[in-house]
Amino acid sequence: MIEVRQATPGDYEAITQIWSDQLPGDWMGTHRFTQYVLTDPQITPESWWVVVEQSQVRGFLVVSRIMKHTCHVGAMAIHRVWHRQGLARMLWAHVKALVRQRGVKHVLFDGILPHIFIPGIDRETYPAAWEWLTQEQGSKNLASVVAMARPLDDIDGWDDVGRSQLLPGDLMMGIIPPFLRGEAMQVALRHFGPGWVRALRETWLEDLRPDRVLGIFSESRVLGLSVVGGYDQPLGRLGPIGVIDALRGKGLGSRLLNYTLRYMKTYQVSQAYFLHCDVGIPAYFMYLRHGFHVTRTFIPLSLDLT
Repeated sequence: MIEVRQATPGDYEAITQIWSDQLPGDWMGTHRFTQYVLTDPQITPESWWVVVEQSQVRGFLVVSRIMKHTCHVGAMAIHRVWHRQGLARMLWAHVKALVRQRGVKHVLFDGILPHIFIPGIDRETYPAAWEWLTQEQGSKNLASVVAMARPLDDIDGWDDVGRSQLLPGDLMMGIIPPFLRGEAMQVALRHFGPGWVRALRETWLEDLRPDRVLGIFSESRVLGLSVVGGYDQPLGRLGPIGVIDALRGKGLGSRLLNYTLRYMKTYQVSQAYFLHCDVGIPAYFMYLRHGFHVTRTFIPLSLDLT
């Protein structure tokens, strides 16, 4: 007998195994799954759904909390042995009917902020999912999002680790001092959004070495932030990175990026990379100017349930 039901904690091991097998380019891993996914404020026990046959989990789907008549699909996969048997359709039909009953009018296949999941469909890596969502389900394309990378062969590190730079106006560029962490959190919330706050907090709570949060600051203010190796990722993982509006257009965003790349190279990082940048925004062109190239293209999708 095949059934769709809400997942229980006892299903999570099977979910991570299917995730690893079916989404190898976006493997979550048990540590990240338990440390970040299960504690994410947009994910609840009611977010997880499985399709089961003979008490065996064959596939899963995870959705976010419902906010303003909208929910996000974070990931969905059926074990390869059970492809082409209608299990994905059964699973999605059940969850779609449920969220519609709960007042959802729009479903976004764009990951779940702050992008602990992939920020859209990579049509080259997952062509079957792309075809199913666009042709069969009628989902509409949103603006593309890209992952980018840059080799650091031409970047020089520093001999004196943790070196700071003096900037005009008594500003410094370097590791955010511990006494400014509270200020940095407030700046992140006011100028960048809650995803940045979580990136800072969770990176600091990991207490990793070398230090992972850089920025532009004075004795009492934080004006720019750059996270390296956030979310317990390798040190080459870049971002979020940015400066407050008052500093934009002065070249300080570029200087912070260059500083960050040199910081990475000091610790023998061979490549800087990140998962998410909206195509066409100023940051996208800044990255291209600084030697980054596109490694993957994701296309978020929107489905109207009204």
